[in-house]
Amino acid sequence: MIYDAVLVGSGFSAIATLCNLIELLPVTATVAVIGDDPGFGRGTAYRSELYLHRLNVPAGRMSLFPDRPDGFVEWLAERSRGNSLFALSLLQALLDEGADLSAPALRSLPEALTEHVAVRIRNLDEPAIATLESLAAIGRRVDFRDLVALIGLPADRLALILERLVRSRLVSEQEHGHELTYELAHPLIQEAIYERIGAARRRGFRVDAAGCRRQGHRE
Repeated sequence: MIYDAVLVGSGFSAIATLCNLIELLPVTATVAVIGDDPGFGRGTAYRSELYLHRLNVPAGRMSLFPDRPDGFVEWLAERSRGNSLFALSLLQALLDEGADLSAPALRSLPEALTEHVAVRIRNLDEPAIATLESLAAIGRRVDFRDLVALIGLPADRLALILERLVRSRLVSEQEHGHELTYELAHPLIQEAIYERIGAARRRGFRVDAAGCRRQGHRE
């Protein structure tokens, strides 16, 4: 018998391929699947009833601590904050570093993430980049008046810059009564931008930010 397609293997990858082939092939097409799994689709790992035999275990079981079975999931959710692009970058970085998924930790930010942030800010002018760097150095939500004092731009010009950065989803804006506060839109964006700042400028930012806080308390 002549088949239109032949799949070698009867595990998950083969079945996923078959599902896509069904969408592409005519209804009269015939497909042969060659494999040794009578369960069809389980693959070698899932023939065992014991999940400890599997490398591709559910994410909720990737934990070194029995009392914290969701440790890996919680770490990924906390670091990515639901951003799928950042989550994928973090996962890839864990694999690249050979990290222990039961106790996930990274030595440095994922390269793909830092490149993504670099591309997003590449075409910004110097005042906009200075605003982002100031927010990254402060590392917390800050009110508009403190930003004006820290960056040294006229209030109306800084307002336009912040408006553009909020629209580009690099900065988050919150309104509290008559006050506006700002911070970088994601902690990983903050880390990526902070890493771009040299040590001397970081120290200068910290001194300036401390001065702004003291002035704010006096007022």
